[in-house]
Amino acid sequence: FEQTLSQALIKALGWHLDYACLVGDGAGKPKGILSDPALITVTKESSQAAATIRFENVVKMYARLHPACQVSPSAIWIGNPNIVPQLFQMSIGLGTAGAPVFMPPGGVSSKPYSTLLGLPIVFTEKVPTLGTKGDLILADLSQYSLGLRQEIVLERSSDAGWANDITRYRVKLRADGQGRWSKAFTPKNGTTLSWCVCLETRA
Repeated sequence: FEQTLSQALIKALGWHLDYACLVGDGAGKPKGILSDPALITVTKESSQAAATIRFENVVKMYARLHPACQVSPSAIWIGNPNIVPQLFQMSIGLGTAGAPVFMPPGGVSSKPYSTLLGLPIVFTEKVPTLGTKGDLILADLSQYSLGLRQEIVLERSSDAGWANDITRYRVKLRADGQGRWSKAFTPKNGTTLSWCVCLETRA
């Protein structure tokens, strides 16, 4: 029982740690990517419909990622599962049919490799849903620092519930995290760049 409980508690703790690293406000928890002072938020297109993602959005997000981060093996897209239909329908307006932007190598009948502009994309419920700021994030995770002061510890106690045969369990983790940049980078020429970029709300 304790082994099963331990695995479940550790998995739950890991879920919340991931969530904090993505959207945490830094108050008693890690400061997440969406609260980072270096975060660049790309504006939507003037004619863009609500709850959509367009090719122009993706290109402009990629353009604001620092060039050193673009080639980093830790650079990834992070998206809510609700954006998947948007990605599969996205295309560049070339010719009458257009060219697909997000397509599994080998065709739609093959297993998706989940890449976008050459960078891997992972889907998680831990970021906001489609149409909300942060439903699609582009980040170089090597620029995010996570510190573990204490590893995950499972503790049990029967002191308070001894008379009633009650045993209490708790799991503890001492950790903190935040991005390494104090602000977005201003290049000699061009607009600001960062290690983390997201798309603004499309409502």
